[in-house]
Amino acid sequence: MSLGMMVPAALPMIASYLDIADAASEKRISVVPAGYLIAGYGFVWLLYALAATMVQLALKLTPLIALANEQHRSLLLLIGGLYQFTPLKHACLTKCRAPMPYFLANWSDGKAQVFKMGVEQGALCLACCWALMLLMLAAGLMNLVWMGALFILIALEKVLPRPEPIVYGSGIGFFLVGLIGLIGST
Repeated sequence: MSLGMMVPAALPMIASYLDIADAASEKRISVVPAGYLIAGYGFVWLLYALAATMVQLALKLTPLIALANEQHRSLLLLIGGLYQFTPLKHACLTKCRAPMPYFLANWSDGKAQVFKMGVEQGALCLACCWALMLLMLAAGLMNLVWMGALFILIALEKVLPRPEPIVYGSGIGFFLVGLIGLIGST
């Protein structure tokens, strides 16, 4: 689920790497295939998926069943909504949206270094999107509607020229639904 949702959201990062790689190739500079970058990025999300699976097992959730407790679901929605307003979210989103300066400053012709760049970009993306991914515990881990909606939200955050309305609007929406759920469950 994590890889399926987050690898397509990495397209701006991959495109930036490929742009630099094309320019380097034209100058006959050695270029590491983008697969190493993608593998590093995917490694971060694989680790996240393993951690989420451990949480799933600890909470005795099946892939299709969400948290049974309405208060817990509401708290996750509150957390997801509030995180959309944090400076860390916006700092990471800014770097995820414009990876070119990072690549230019860290360019390497070593496979391990390119893998490491993928890990670092994956970590930025994780720091940007972890709270949204936690919402899958509230919705059901394999809920295709929520997976699709969150994928679209994450993709829009990364590619729209001005993502603030999407980021803040979703934050307000998640927060309000969580707040209503908490009030209704007490």
